Amino acid sequence: MKETTRKILLFLYPTTAVGQTQPDQRLLLSTAQLRFLLPDLSLAGFKSLLFYLEKNQYLLKHLINEDHYYSLTNYGQEQLEQQFPALSIARRNWHGDWSMIVFLEAIKTDQNFRYLRQLLLKQGCFALNRGIFLYPGKLNDLVLAELNGRYRQAVIGYQLGECLVGDERIVIGQKIALSDSLQVYSGISKELDELINIIGPTKKLKDQSKIDFYSIYNRFVSFLAEDSGLIQHYYPQVEGPLSILSKLQKLL
Repeated sequence: MKETTRKILLFLYPTTAVGQTQPDQRLLLSTAQLRFLLPDLSLAGFKSLLFYLEKNQYLLKHLINEDHYYSLTNYGQEQLEQQFPALSIARRNWHGDWSMIVFLEAIKTDQNFRYLRQLLLKQGCFALNRGIFLYPGKLNDLVLAELNGRYRQAVIGYQLGECLVGDERIVIGQKIALSDSLQVYSGISKELDELINIIGPTKKLKDQSKIDFYSIYNRFVSFLAEDSGLIQHYYPQVEGPLSILSKLQKLL
């Protein structure tokens, strides 16, 4: 998915039900508001992008008072959550259970488990140690089918619950850089609050404010794509991606 597509779809992601099981309200943004998000894209390129997103059912177009507005479709939301796992309902409702995959003996068609390692990493697993991978929650059907097919006698899988020995936040935190996530989200949230205060009652973005807005949103999009989505479980008091996105939407 291209960066311009991700920026448009992400800004339309529903955040009105933060804290609930599932967002149930769709955000509507006008053509002008969406255009504002992509200042470096030509007008022709922007129109072409909207046409592509509507044609491929990522966006739904609405005609309101002779103006065009757009909302995110269910399909668009699903595709977006694949790009940003931290937004997924499953990750937001995660309660600390893990799936563990232990490598036993590589098969002839996958020496040293090279293909399997790549598959697991692509599907959101991470290496706890050499030959041991963890995944938050239950493994998806694609991974299970591969493990039960080609690797049935080459690996063994477990469903784990409570950690009995050791500090899970330290061990897991080092592997997925939880401390870095804390600093990044905290920094973005602080800058966003400062920008909101600067704008104040005028509710208008001036030139410098626009530059600050783009800087904050670009960094947010880039980091969210790398976020494992586990920080809210270990540090629920930290302002997470949905809250930050909600502030950005209100600011626009």
